[in-house]
Amino acid sequence: MKTLQLITPALLCLGLTLAPVQADELKIGVASQMQRQKSAYDGKLPEPGLAQDTVQREFGEPVRVRGPVGDPAITIWEYPGYSVFFENNTVIHTVLKSG
Repeated sequence: MKTLQLITPALLCLGLTLAPVQADELKIGVASQMQRQKSAYDGKLPEPGLAQDTVQREFGEPVRVRGPVGDPAITIWEYPGYSVFFENNTVIHTVLKSG
């Protein structure tokens, strides 16, 4: 009886490790996201690599500025409909707001 008590959990664990595993994978291409963002704004959004002064000159004053925070310094400039993320003084990403 004691042997059965020891073998049963071992067999159960072995059975669980042999069970098939499934997962869904969602792939979203960054380039396709940027294309959709550009089309929503007629291709006029701050591009990665632009300096803060260039963004300000071409897109105007942001509605709100958050940061800088951390090292490297991350700053977020919020505009109506999108936000621009800077690392130090350089655009690293532009994100459309939902809704």
